[in-house]
Amino acid sequence: MNLGKTHFMPIRKSYLSTHCWELKLKHFETKTVIQKGSHKFLGVTVDQFFKRKENTEKLVSELRSLGYIFRKSVKYSDVKTIKTVYYGYVYRKLNYGILAWGHSTEENMDKIFKKQKSIIRIMQNADKNTSCREFFVSLKILTLPSIIILMNCLQVKQNI
Repeated sequence: MNLGKTHFMPIRKSYLSTHCWELKLKHFETKTVIQKGSHKFLGVTVDQFFKRKENTEKLVSELRSLGYIFRKSVKYSDVKTIKTVYYGYVYRKLNYGILAWGHSTEENMDKIFKKQKSIIRIMQNADKNTSCREFFVSLKILTLPSIIILMNCLQVKQNI
């Protein structure tokens, strides 16, 4: 075991929990395992309170970068190509690990959903204040809440 890379993360109910843990290994009396407040596992960052703020900030940043790519590519491509790019980049990022972070706080979900709507507006060359409801329907693209519901239903169906 590489103790330089090994750490643990306690799961806490609230910020009021201040108990500090120390973990000592039997065969390595001189070494202790470091406690951390968050952990990245398979690309999804989880903190000890399951607030998922770090993961949300990372995803919003990635979607912002993708918005720039869409802004540049929408001028030179048709709707079918742009939709393929959407599913290749945006949908993949929204869908990855959604069962882990999809039940985040409403504030986090709103940030991600706003970025998704922003990209949809860019795809349709619409103003930033235009409603996206018709765009989601016409492009046949699921909204973030719909993706979460779909993935949860599929998970339940697979485990019944």
